Amino acid sequence: MAPLSITAAHLWGLFIQSLCFGVYLVTVGFTIPPLLRTGNRFRRFGELNLVMLIGALALCIFITFDMVLSFYHSLLAFVSATGPDAATRVYTDISSWINLVNVLFETVVGDLMLIYRCWVVYNRSWLSVSPSIILWLGCLACGIRVIFLAGTLHVPALVNSEKTYPYHSAFWGISVAVNIVTTSLLVWRLWTIDREASQYRTSQSVRHESLLRHVMRIILESGMIYTASAIATFITVVAKSTASYPITALVSGI
Repeated sequence: MAPLSITAAHLWGLFIQSLCFGVYLVTVGFTIPPLLRTGNRFRRFGELNLVMLIGALALCIFITFDMVLSFYHSLLAFVSATGPDAATRVYTDISSWINLVNVLFETVVGDLMLIYRCWVVYNRSWLSVSPSIILWLGCLACGIRVIFLAGTLHVPALVNSEKTYPYHSAFWGISVAVNIVTTSLLVWRLWTIDREASQYRTSQSVRHESLLRHVMRIILESGMIYTASAIATFITVVAKSTASYPITALVSGI
C-alpha cells in the first residue's frame, strides 16, 4: 500500500477530528453543568472546584480552537494558496504558527487534570502522585522543545522531521506512561477503599458498593480508550508515518 500523502493525511485528520468534535460537544453538555450546579441551584463561589472547572474550560477552548485551525488550515491549502503543489507547501510549512498550535497543549492539560484527580483521591498526597508528576514534567519539557525546534526550523518539513523526531516521540511515549501509571493508581486506590469497606456493608449498602465500582469502571474504560489512542499515535510517530496526523486528530477529540 502506498504511503499516505501529507494532503490526504490532513484531510483524513480533518474528517476524523470533525466527528470526534461532535461527540466531544455532547460530553461537554454532561460534564460542565455538574461543576456549576448542585441540585436545583448554581454553586456558590466557595463550592466551585475551580481547578476542575478551569481545566475543563481550558480543554474545551483548546479543542475548539484546534478544530477551527484545522479547518482554516485546509482553506489555506486548497483555496488561498496558489501555484504547483500549493497544498503540500502549506502543510509542510512546519514553522507556521498554525502548525505550532496543536494537540500537544491539549495532551499536557488533559494529563495534568488526570494527575489532579489522582491527587485528590489520594487525600492530596504529593508522594502518591510524584511518579506521575515527574513523568508529566518530562512530557511538558519535550512538548516545549518540539514547539521551539519547529518554530525555528523554517524549512519545508513534516512534524516528524529529524530535529523534532526524538522529542516528539518521547512526548507521546511519556504521555502514554503518565496515563497508564495515573489511571492504575486511581483504580488501585478506589479498589482498596471498596475492599476495606466491604466488611462493613450490609444488605442496605449494596447500592454504595455498585456506585464505587461503577466509578472504577468509568475511570478504567476512559483511561483505556485514551491510552490506546495515545499508543497508536506513539507508534505512528516512531514509524515516521503520515498516519500520525489523522491519529493525532482522533486523540484531540477523546
